Amino acid sequence: MVGLAAILALAAVAVPWMAAPRRDANGVGSESPSATPSPTSSATPARLAHAEKWFLSFDYPSDWTVTDRSIAAATGGLNTGDLTSGEPSVFGLVGNNGADEQCLPNPPAHVYACTTKWSLGAGTIAMRFEVAPRIGLAPRPSYLWTGREAVEGPEIPGAEALMIDGLPARFAKSPTDAVPYSTETVPGATEVLWWGLTSQQQFSFGYSIVAAIEGPNVAQLEAQAKALVAGIHYVPETAMLPTDPVAFDQVRQAVLERALTQQKDASATNKDLSHAWDCFPTVIGASATAVITHTPITNPLTRPLPVTCTLESMVPTVMQGWTLTLSQSWVAGSDYGAGTANTVLQMSGDGLIWEWGFGGPFHLDPAIGKIAGPTYPHQGRSNYPG
Repeated sequence: MVGLAAILALAAVAVPWMAAPRRDANGVGSESPSATPSPTSSATPARLAHAEKWFLSFDYPSDWTVTDRSIAAATGGLNTGDLTSGEPSVFGLVGNNGADEQCLPNPPAHVYACTTKWSLGAGTIAMRFEVAPRIGLAPRPSYLWTGREAVEGPEIPGAEALMIDGLPARFAKSPTDAVPYSTETVPGATEVLWWGLTSQQQFSFGYSIVAAIEGPNVAQLEAQAKALVAGIHYVPETAMLPTDPVAFDQVRQAVLERALTQQKDASATNKDLSHAWDCFPTVIGASATAVITHTPITNPLTRPLPVTCTLESMVPTVMQGWTLTLSQSWVAGSDYGAGTANTVLQMSGDGLIWEWGFGGPFHLDPAIGKIAGPTYPHQGRSNYPG
């Protein structure tokens, strides 16, 4: 399941799949020649340094600096960390000038309220790497870009679609000092660039990268920032689904069986879900009949209900994961009508369940005054108070 509110403490992480120059204790690399030409000269290659930080690996101009905002070392992922410990949402800053993250205690929420203090100078750039969605008192963006948005939407209007290390990303550019899709402005900025990056580590969190540039040399600095982001690799490396049809089917079947076993094992000891997943077959498109008193998505039923359990579909997603859809249907009884209830699992490529929910049909629930999920007949109370 998805952790709802978390920010990680940051760490430098080494990866064996990428040849890199020697790095100091902060994970910032020494200078190394690069075949990438400088935007201002086609003859002289730009000198680059290498960094492996924030579960990312990237090259940057060697005359820029990398500022790590980590408070303590952690290697758990985007959703690890304790909000009560005051970990800031900003991973770090990259550039040749001016930005700092200032955090103040924010009681009674027991988290830190953090804002970025931009201090650009002529011909400089500052790039901010942060978790999305950002936690705290910072300006909240109008649109987010995470794995959930990539798979389920909504799409971000006006943003350019990119692929970064095999995962979907989005890019937008503001020709003013305004950060795209945000109420935040950067004093002195000639233009502001924004990228949204997803991550296979997490479905509901991702990366937001903001690059603020003050002229002159705007075109050169923009090209360098775009090259940095375009060359990002995730740590660990993005795991791609097989393209060979036979291997694809084998992986999908293995992931399907793993996911169903995981759900069956978890529900076996849950009084509200006891054996709710037992009726589902392990073949895509197959159905089986059963009489149930527990469902995957509601409180227990007060009377047994004959149902048909169907494994509707399992399709790959742009996140190199899977969407698994299952259904339970029933014919009309003496005091209830016929119906169908869908359950949808969003999973990583290896079958780790990111989140689950109902996929309809939906109805207006008068008790709560809003649209709710499917209704099974004879729903009872939860066995867990509160």
